[in-house]
Amino acid sequence: MVLLVGVGAAATACLTLGLSVFRAHEEFGIESLHLLVERVLFSVLAIVALTLHLGIIGVAGSFAASWTLVAALAFWLLRRRHGVGWSFDVGAFRGRGLALLRSAGPLFLADALTQIHARNGPVVLQFTLGAVEVGLYVAARRVVEG
Repeated sequence: MVLLVGVGAAATACLTLGLSVFRAHEEFGIESLHLLVERVLFSVLAIVALTLHLGIIGVAGSFAASWTLVAALAFWLLRRRHGVGWSFDVGAFRGRGLALLRSAGPLFLADALTQIHARNGPVVLQFTLGAVEVGLYVAARRVVEG
């Protein structure tokens, strides 16, 4: 189940990246359509999985499949409409790499600090109280995130 949720989360991140290109081209309808298709596809796949009594694995598989399929569709469309591919363009990086690093540097720092901050509570609890309290704290955070 963890693998399926991980695949779904990775596909979600890829789709978010791809949809940002559509947003940059002011193609908001295409962005919205991809998100709508994912929700409908997940619902259909989850209903099928539950009807077949596949339980939590079936729902996790539906999550992974819906995001992966929609991400693949988005990147196919990005390649076709805007020439966006998967390969690393060394020439483009040489020409704009330093500017990219300069502008993205603060974002990387903010993300790193956010990741550290998100783990402060569990680390403090682990050293002061124990694993049960860490579990309760993390479970509550996940419910709120959900």
